[in-house]
Amino acid sequence: MTSWIPGFGGKSSGLSWEQKQEQEAKQWHESHLGTGDEFFTHSRSPAEDSGVFKVTDVRPRPKEADRGGARLIRIPKGKYEKPPQIAKGLKSCDLSHTAKDHFQKQAVDLELEVFADTPTVLSPLIQAWRSDEGTKMIYDAEMQWLEAKQGAKDSVFLTTTFDLANGEKEKSVQFPEAFPKGTQVDVVGWMQSFRIGTEEGKDYACDFWATRINNKGFTAHADCGDNTERLTVTWIALKKGKNSVATGSFNTGSDEDAGEKSQERRGNVEFGEGVFEKAPTVLVALSQFELAGGKDLRIGVDVEDVSEEGFSWVIRTWGNDADGALHSAEASFIALGY
Repeated sequence: MTSWIPGFGGKSSGLSWEQKQEQEAKQWHESHLGTGDEFFTHSRSPAEDSGVFKVTDVRPRPKEADRGGARLIRIPKGKYEKPPQIAKGLKSCDLSHTAKDHFQKQAVDLELEVFADTPTVLSPLIQAWRSDEGTKMIYDAEMQWLEAKQGAKDSVFLTTTFDLANGEKEKSVQFPEAFPKGTQVDVVGWMQSFRIGTEEGKDYACDFWATRINNKGFTAHADCGDNTERLTVTWIALKKGKNSVATGSFNTGSDEDAGEKSQERRGNVEFGEGVFEKAPTVLVALSQFELAGGKDLRIGVDVEDVSEEGFSWVIRTWGNDADGALHSAEASFIALGY
């Protein structure tokens, strides 16, 4: 089975918007790799639910990049009556810039997904999209996810895909069900997937944000390099002021701030006074990056030293050619004290 979507980014003449959405959803489902696909590792040995998955959890880092991996995650019995809703984001990636897709186009075309078909099993997946057996793209990648009960009243997860190849940089997003009138809403965005052409060696650049946020929805924006053809974002909308919850973002500043040869930037986040009585769980994923092109795409974020008062963070790139590669990056977090 190959992993590619015919016609994505192109035009489907004669189809209504709903038909196009149905067609894309069908192609999307058929495009995911699984057991039996060459150069893709699917572990059926269940792991505990930690909210993170790395491709190197199911195979060692290869000398030659491959198409990624997936595994099964066990959810404690009785936690959910129905399969949970899932928000997912990219924590790190190490991708070959010389990879070629099914059509022999040179690009990094990364796709993350978490399947929740039952209340007790999840299946996170990281793959080279539009790939075939000749695609050698993923050395490693890591994803973060957040679960919530279906029908939760104080949170909602949504996904938007920007068709940047056809100039789509803004979308109106409506919540499936409006929050109560007058409710203030926080919206956090996590980078989920992207396709960036690498043939010309241009910089890697992805950025997105939300404006006009109200109880019914918001406007989503993307601003990426002209070699970025697709960007998928997971949005997490939460009632502002929810007890034992904090959200926010942090960034590296510019490369001038840290020195042009810096491969990593560090900083601290302080929570508001009294938000947490003990150290919360901090979930984090990338929400912007700009790195030098013409080399492998390596970027990652981690949090450290979490306490009830705050945490430390690090955003880094790495490798023998990484000096000066990290121009800027941002990550968004959700801290949960329950």
